[in-house]
Amino acid sequence: MLLWPLLSCTDLHYYFPQDPMEMALTPEAGAVSVVLGFTSDDLRTWTPLPEPVAHGVSSLGLSVEGERLILTGLQEVRPPSFWEEKITGAPIRGLAFDGQRWEPQSWAVDDEATTAHIDPQAFEGGFWYISPSGQTGDPVEQQVIPVRSSPPAVERYVGQGIADPAPIRIDGELHVFVTSRGNIAHLTGDPLTEHARLGGATVPFPVLIDDQLHVLAQRTVGGRRQPVLTKVDLKQPGRRPTWRPLLEMGERQSCTSPVMGPHPDGGWLLLCVEERTPTGYRP
Repeated sequence: MLLWPLLSCTDLHYYFPQDPMEMALTPEAGAVSVVLGFTSDDLRTWTPLPEPVAHGVSSLGLSVEGERLILTGLQEVRPPSFWEEKITGAPIRGLAFDGQRWEPQSWAVDDEATTAHIDPQAFEGGFWYISPSGQTGDPVEQQVIPVRSSPPAVERYVGQGIADPAPIRIDGELHVFVTSRGNIAHLTGDPLTEHARLGGATVPFPVLIDDQLHVLAQRTVGGRRQPVLTKVDLKQPGRRPTWRPLLEMGERQSCTSPVMGPHPDGGWLLLCVEERTPTGYRP
């Protein structure tokens, strides 16, 4: 009879380490990327949650799944495990929120063209992401970046120095917003082409408010990156956006990669990442 060698706890954690999103729910004093939450009934006055939602998570995405909110992001808690790196590939990770508790989630991505699923955003039963395979560094500084989605695995758009794909469907028409060369590109059509450009902000997240399309994004104000909001007039695509700051920043160093959606218990929930540094505000 074949007997498998006994594995120590250290061995087991090497092959099957703790879920990083479970670890992200544990307060960590040295975490650089900290997910903050705010609630509002009127989209003007925001109340901060008493504690951070997560630690070591960035590049947020948000979607509604039934009565839950699904938060996706890039975990910075631990590197991929041996199993993820050699066998299965790293899954997309996130958290589900039912109004009371945040629960770790993970989703396998079946895309043979790439193992990179950066800036993931759940949409219509799948995920959208950029996949700069074979490249390193900040995606917005790269030359050609594909936007892909799965399932089915398909290339949706290719552009220079783009990031943060965020799709939304309005009256059956697909609209996709991406960071592009320091601004926001609004893509529509099949195949996707640039429909308009929203200057003055980056990292877009489209959201319907009273059946009107709005874009939440980040903008540097007073040396700190913070959430701003504008309404998008689909009948006047060249109209200059009017960005309205949402938060009183107080002592917060930044509030980047903002996303928001309906709170399961009513009102709105805004989430963003504070990039904490020991020397103060990060430009």
